[in-house]
Amino acid sequence: MYFGLGVDIVSVKRIKKIYENFGEKFLKKIGVFEKNLNFEELAGIFAAKEAGFKALKPINQSFNPKEIVIFKRRGGAPILYYKGNLKKRWGFLGKPHIFLSITHEKDYAIAIVILGKNSNKICCLKSRKKRSKFKSIS
Repeated sequence: MYFGLGVDIVSVKRIKKIYENFGEKFLKKIGVFEKNLNFEELAGIFAAKEAGFKALKPINQSFNPKEIVIFKRRGGAPILYYKGNLKKRWGFLGKPHIFLSITHEKDYAIAIVILGKNSNKICCLKSRKKRSKFKSIS
């Protein structure tokens, strides 16, 4: 079961142009404090923030990118968490698990956020020997 879905696509060229015009001021405004990001990564982070906002479907609330934080795990997988009013909205929904995927290819970065059922059990698929069926394990 899922509670929310958000998808966003961002032009890497657009992000590059904005950064060239405003520099560090732009990064501060959107709440990105990492250094040494290339423009594809920056566009991916911005797309993830937009998708994270859309997934919550807040009513009568304007988008504040500083209330959404994106960072990478050691293996490189992105993580999203909410702050401020968006965190309250996320709590109101029962603190569903946040699934985030970011991809970029040349001119565009795309992000998808799914808010899913919060469960302590994590299901994995494990292949059986010489069978095409899968077994759910916990």
